[in-house]
Amino acid sequence: MSNTASYKPNEYATLSKLIKDKKYADDKYISVKKMGHLYVLKYVKNKLTTENINSLGLFRSIIVDEEGNIASFAPPKSVNFDIFSQSNEYDECHIQHFPEGTMVNVFFDKHTDDWEISTRSTIGAKCNFNIDSNITYRYMFLDAMNNTGLEFDHLDKTFCYSFVLQHPKNRIVVPITQPSIILTNKYKIENNQVYNNNITSPHFTKLTMYPITDETFSTSLNYTGHSWKDIDDHFFSSNLPYQLQGVVIYNNKGERTKIRNTNYEQVKHLRGNSPKLQYQYYHLRQQGGVVDFLKYYPEHKQEFSDFRRDVHKYTAQLYQNYINCFIKKQKTLKEYPYQFKTHMYKLQELYINELKLDGKFVNKGVVIEYINTLPPPRLMHSINYIKKQFDKDQKIVTSDLKVIMKSEIQ
Repeated sequence: MSNTASYKPNEYATLSKLIKDKKYADDKYISVKKMGHLYVLKYVKNKLTTENINSLGLFRSIIVDEEGNIASFAPPKSVNFDIFSQSNEYDECHIQHFPEGTMVNVFFDKHTDDWEISTRSTIGAKCNFNIDSNITYRYMFLDAMNNTGLEFDHLDKTFCYSFVLQHPKNRIVVPITQPSIILTNKYKIENNQVYNNNITSPHFTKLTMYPITDETFSTSLNYTGHSWKDIDDHFFSSNLPYQLQGVVIYNNKGERTKIRNTNYEQVKHLRGNSPKLQYQYYHLRQQGGVVDFLKYYPEHKQEFSDFRRDVHKYTAQLYQNYINCFIKKQKTLKEYPYQFKTHMYKLQELYINELKLDGKFVNKGVVIEYINTLPPPRLMHSINYIKKQFDKDQKIVTSDLKVIMKSEIQ
């Protein structure tokens, strides 16, 4: 390990003051989140600049105790490639595969005398990306540890570790068949100074990062360059396989830059940022992207089929309700279910203000077009209304049962 600290967060902000003085933290553009006896310190992303990326950028995710002592340090914000390449010699840097997955940090908590895991924002990692599932990152990480044969006893308590978690239940773009974890960084913390130490123990033989100079990896990428221009020409092209997220380039001080594969990003964009699969379907449906999405994510074919059926069923009922209300005059608008009334009114408004003037009327095609142009959140709200009502009623019933059972016990 080098005698020179790689990172000194205290030179940018006094850590003990950040957790006690909100104005000071705000002035330093750092968000502070208290979780038990620990605090998560993270930079405010839109306040990052090329001038402060090596200072504020250190706070990608730092966990401190109540005295402001660092318990865990995550890899800092990466530097823009153009700036990095202009300020570093190519031969003094090394290149690694940029693995797809979720960053999970592991550190030894002296307060509880036990190992702790965390995502960038949540200590304990008891959170999940997909709100359609109750599987947490904590569960997936422990499952991956078990699958790779890693034990907490293999870790050094004086270090904190940063891993990339890959799990079949947490697919992003590339299909994952086996739970795995990849060790990307390892840090020693002394007097709130962070030392980069990426020398792995024998227990990490399955987990170590493979540089692209490795024969298998370099062959798969077909990269044989020897300069920044070669890097630029190869990794910023559109000829890379979509399964490759990109590469990370480090200098000897631990500073890094990332190059993201444009083909990977294109497929990732198809998936969208919403954790709700139903929302993704409605959004893709409007954009005409369902077929392309299922080409890369065929495992969602059945769910998409179910979402399609629900939309068609809702559309058919909306049309029938409109006819019964405004044409056949069977019932007044206020007598129809909540999830249909607003849209029935909007259709009638469309008829009066536009269609009637052109001698047209509301037919099935008009209703389909209306539904297809609704913002996804509004469509979700209407289609999911019955389920939400059921969930609400179920909570009331459960609460009543608890009261009854409690009274019977007494």
